[in-house]
Amino acid sequence: MSPAARRYFGCVLPLLLCTFGCGTVLLAGYASRVAVQVSHVRDASMAPLMVPGWTVIVNNMAYWTDEPRVGHVVTVGHDGNWYLRRIVALPGETVEVKDGKIIVDGKPRDPGYTPHGVGPDAGPITLGPTEYFVMADDREAPDSRVWGPIERDDIYGLAVFQMDRQRNFLPVLVTPTPAPVAGTPVPDSP
Repeated sequence: MSPAARRYFGCVLPLLLCTFGCGTVLLAGYASRVAVQVSHVRDASMAPLMVPGWTVIVNNMAYWTDEPRVGHVVTVGHDGNWYLRRIVALPGETVEVKDGKIIVDGKPRDPGYTPHGVGPDAGPITLGPTEYFVMADDREAPDSRVWGPIERDDIYGLAVFQMDRQRNFLPVLVTPTPAPVAGTPVPDSP
């Protein structure tokens, strides 16, 4: 073997492989933070759905090609922190909260779950083309009633799974598009 080949296979090739391997590990670590986020529930704002100390797995790619929908539990960035909140109103809708009850476009909206607490009233607020209204399941916790509407760019991902303290995986229940409260007319389908 020539001295140039010995130098290449003895020094340069291992250095290239090491650099490539370290770069791959760093890229995989970064991609996993971008694609999937694993976080701990810090407070009881989404209880009983999510309990403090449980782990939540968030799909940060969910909204790369799709838009958030009513009932989705999402991670929201606000004031340099992230929060788990439920989307209750979409862009273009007029939302109002009275005594803990959600009114969208003048009609009561059943959130599909039983919230607790009442918290502050808000609205009516007509959401802009990129604004969403999010609320905590605990009506005493801060949400869009305090922060105002959330911009689309501040919604990072969809909570899909959670893990309790016994390491049981549970799906995060996404409430279906809420049905009108009993006694309100249902619009005809086209």
